[in-house]
Amino acid sequence: MSEEQKTFNHKSAAISDKIRAIGELEHIRAHALRSATVAVGTDDEMFYLVLAKQAKDMRREFMQKHFPDIDSKLWCLCKSAACLRQIAYEIWEEKAEPLKEIDDMVDEIWSKATGEDLSDCEACKSDKEEE
Repeated sequence: MSEEQKTFNHKSAAISDKIRAIGELEHIRAHALRSATVAVGTDDEMFYLVLAKQAKDMRREFMQKHFPDIDSKLWCLCKSAACLRQIAYEIWEEKAEPLKEIDDMVDEIWSKATGEDLSDCEACKSDKEEE
């Protein structure tokens, strides 16, 4: 575990927010690719393909910067888990039960990858304790 992970400053950027950013970048990528398939043969097709590539590159750079010590066996699993949480929050907004199961699974994956206990919202806990 890196020194940055041991002394993570939740006030400046919570780990949960960083995980959400990863999910959102993958979400943008997915929608851009979908739009590209709809726009095949039009002037917009290249715009969407470039946007998808930008989102992928940004997500990779973001993960490398903020989570450089994630084991290669967990890298894509973490990316997919972040994306799953983002999508789940969109489609299961009327019921909390499936979200709890998904949150637990995503937190377990990211806890293993980062070495931090993410079973509770560390960002909220830290925010509450700030002076």
